[in-house]
Amino acid sequence: MGKHKKVTREMIDACMNFAAAAGVINSHIDMPIPTAYLAGPISYGGKEPCCDEERAELAVRCATSYEAERELTGMGYLVYNPYRHISPAAWEHDGSDWYWNDMKYLSLATALILLPGWKSSRGVVKYELPVAAALEMLIFTWENGRLQEMTYEMLCEELS
Repeated sequence: MGKHKKVTREMIDACMNFAAAAGVINSHIDMPIPTAYLAGPISYGGKEPCCDEERAELAVRCATSYEAERELTGMGYLVYNPYRHISPAAWEHDGSDWYWNDMKYLSLATALILLPGWKSSRGVVKYELPVAAALEMLIFTWENGRLQEMTYEMLCEELS
């Protein structure tokens, strides 16, 4: 856990308050429909992809997220996919607006799904993963079209 827990108490409280106001506190227990939040690297240090290689890499990440979304939907999940928000306008902001918006959706989820490359994502490591752990969500990795259940501690070990 240690050094990777970068979420502030205020952020966790804000997520908890949002979930409580929406009536889904402890959503992983009470939610009738399982909800999944997809998480993985989207930006390049908060910036737009600047070269053909980065644009191609982002296209692969998007395709992977759409595949995961399709499969999870078929399994009965309601899926929030942040990759669907990528647009030229998204790169004009510093990212903090997107993080807070995404945190609201994350706080309503029953499961966090980590997409390939998640370890290189500042947003996943600093925000999404610790918030999911604090809210006691189920956490899975998505590799080659398969879900693998993980614990926060196991994932922190992988980051060390």
